[in-house]
Amino acid sequence: MLTFAFFRTILNNWILGKAVSICFCIILSGHLSLAFDYEGGITGKVTDEQQNTLPGVNIVIQGTGKGAITDVKGEYFINNLDKGTYVLEVSFVGFEKIVKSFSIKDGQTIKFDFSLKQSTQELAEVIVQGKSESQLKEEQPIQVESIRLKTVANQIKDLSGALLTLPGVRVQSSGSLGDRADISLNGLTGQAVRTYIDGLPFEFLYPSLYINNIPLVNIRRLDVYKGVVPVDVGTDAMAGAINVVPDYRNRNFLDAFYSYGSFNTHQLGVNSGFALNEKAILQVNTAYNYSDNNYEIDAEIVDQQTGRTRSIRAERFHDAYELKYVDLSLILLGNRVFDFVKVGLNYSDYFKEVNNNVTIGRIPWGKYEYDGNIGVVNLSLEKQVGSALEIRSQFAYSHSTLNTVDTTSRVYSWDGSIVQENDERGEFQDNPVLSERNNDNFINRTTLKYQLSENDEVLLSNVYAYQDIFGRDLEKEPVNDLLTFPQSIRKNVTGLQYTRKVGKYTFNAAGKFYDYALEGVDLRNFSVSEKDNDLGFYGAFKYDIKDNLFIRTSYEKGIRIPNAGEFFGNGTTITPNGGLEPEKSDNVNLEFGISSKDGVSIPWGIEINGFYRDQENLIQLSAAEVLPKYLNQQGVRTVGVETEFFIEIFKGLRYNGNLTGLSQTITALNVGSSNDDLIGTPNPNTPDFLVFNELAYTNQGIIRSDDEYRVYFQYYYVETFNHIQVGSVFNPDNWVPTQHRVNAGISYALMDGKFSIAANVFNLLNNDLFDNFNVPRPGRNYNVRLGYRLNNF
Repeated sequence: MLTFAFFRTILNNWILGKAVSICFCIILSGHLSLAFDYEGGITGKVTDEQQNTLPGVNIVIQGTGKGAITDVKGEYFINNLDKGTYVLEVSFVGFEKIVKSFSIKDGQTIKFDFSLKQSTQELAEVIVQGKSESQLKEEQPIQVESIRLKTVANQIKDLSGALLTLPGVRVQSSGSLGDRADISLNGLTGQAVRTYIDGLPFEFLYPSLYINNIPLVNIRRLDVYKGVVPVDVGTDAMAGAINVVPDYRNRNFLDAFYSYGSFNTHQLGVNSGFALNEKAILQVNTAYNYSDNNYEIDAEIVDQQTGRTRSIRAERFHDAYELKYVDLSLILLGNRVFDFVKVGLNYSDYFKEVNNNVTIGRIPWGKYEYDGNIGVVNLSLEKQVGSALEIRSQFAYSHSTLNTVDTTSRVYSWDGSIVQENDERGEFQDNPVLSERNNDNFINRTTLKYQLSENDEVLLSNVYAYQDIFGRDLEKEPVNDLLTFPQSIRKNVTGLQYTRKVGKYTFNAAGKFYDYALEGVDLRNFSVSEKDNDLGFYGAFKYDIKDNLFIRTSYEKGIRIPNAGEFFGNGTTITPNGGLEPEKSDNVNLEFGISSKDGVSIPWGIEINGFYRDQENLIQLSAAEVLPKYLNQQGVRTVGVETEFFIEIFKGLRYNGNLTGLSQTITALNVGSSNDDLIGTPNPNTPDFLVFNELAYTNQGIIRSDDEYRVYFQYYYVETFNHIQVGSVFNPDNWVPTQHRVNAGISYALMDGKFSIAANVFNLLNNDLFDNFNVPRPGRNYNVRLGYRLNNF
């Protein structure tokens, strides 16, 4: 239960975080007058033809390097303009570009309002004319890959399908839809790659779900950070993070889709918005996912008559998954106090059968299952103070319940038959489990961005998060039930970043303060209480040698605090380990990029990124334990290079791909370890060579000229890798075979995108594929997706 001490802890630490922010505001207030000391400027507002405000519009003064992006009210402001004549360019994806000449006198401020018309040109041409949000993100000194969900929605089942198209990214799961998943990014695995939703830590919002469970609704784009993570997004992410950016539109709209696929897989999503008036928007989003996950795998069974083991082709008979999700958001724009207010409520309900542990064994689980629900209340506030200071504060409270049932006395075989009775009951452990595990979570992120001058910006962000875990296992006596003991974790991460941009140079430097406190239990000590704090920092630099040529580098001293799932387990398949130490790492990135100039007949581009990671206390899930748990590995070093490239062979036909090669080896072992022969061996569960290729053709429709169709082929290659620790003696059973996967699909949009249909075939060649700890993935499978879109109704 929530106690007074819980609220008091939140209040005390929240006040501390706010005190830092308020002091920073006071310091800045002395400089606010500088924001109005400019030579000249232009200001205004941008709307569409229905007078709906358009945030995110790109405003550029040609030949000066000066520009702005409209805020949530559609307004922009550009200052420090000398007297003279200029050319102003207004562009936004999906709308026609506006070019306007104007003259300005000393100290003069001119107001230009614009109304953009929707473009009838194809999307590829519009993107060339104006920069999308994704492109603007990728041009920053901090390395980031940005994916607009709209461009890949027709060919993915979940967000992991989009992430797999990026260099150095691998989604590690237990093989089936809805199962636990970790992200591997340039060799960093597990929670070292943090996930955020609009800058709030996923681990506190949805503590019992994973990124591949996020419904494909109300998502505008995915930002994947490599190297350092900016302080207004990251917390204790260590050289990698994924930020899911929600979709807000100031108009009436409806996006809906239904997908049916192999293994009785159903996915339904509705994303809708209703403009109550010009300053109020109601968004309603709902989703439903279901799959039997009954694909076939190679498994071993014991013959009851002979006692011998034999291999069979078995169907996963107990692996179903179901998710129900609904989200309501009220957005208020431009009221007297705040420029932007969002009040949101969302609820998710899920159910999952479990067929195996983190590895595939001879004995499957035939009754072990869990279900749960999560409710989230969130509030976002944004305010522009003058022209230089932006303030944003986000609050979220969530409550989740996870119910686990593991009480059967039956022992199953992979053919689905019952082979014996178990007097001890339970499949996961020797003892049965009938538990309810509850999480109460509170999060606040407050960010202040201050424009010191045209070229200098300061960013301060503070994240406070608290998680309280409690529950009961009815199959255990209270004195032996870990869930009845207090378990809580508090994190507070404060970051201060300075950015300077002069001409072709952009530089970031930041410092971070990490503080955490832990109260909990584990199987050895039974009671754990820890407090600690530390300092980290990073720097990032980008030099635009030419418009189509750049170099970018970064260094970070990163620190990652273990999360509650690593400290306390998940109450089911992963057991507690309260003795975990924070990870630390030195991270270096060096990137080079070049592309063709605008207007060439065959556009092309290539980026090459080298990376180095030297980690201490690497946290990894150990599948070799009788009861799997997270452990510290004393030292791991990663050295690698990745490259990403594209070429548009002719109009509509585009080839893009990427490859990653890395070496990740163990450099030091836990204190007291006698396995010296492991020094220098490859770290488990990390492929050292990954390849992705895609060939896609997009053209105007066959039936009508305003229709559009797309055909694509994808090829993934994963080099063999060891899924458990290996010594000097080679054992092929410890290695995952080389993997080749081919996907293909076609989509057709008609009536100017109002209706769409897509068909995809995954693992077209029906090759053997594997995932986390050598767990088999599905063979050839398919899905068909129907979509409907209605705007400005």
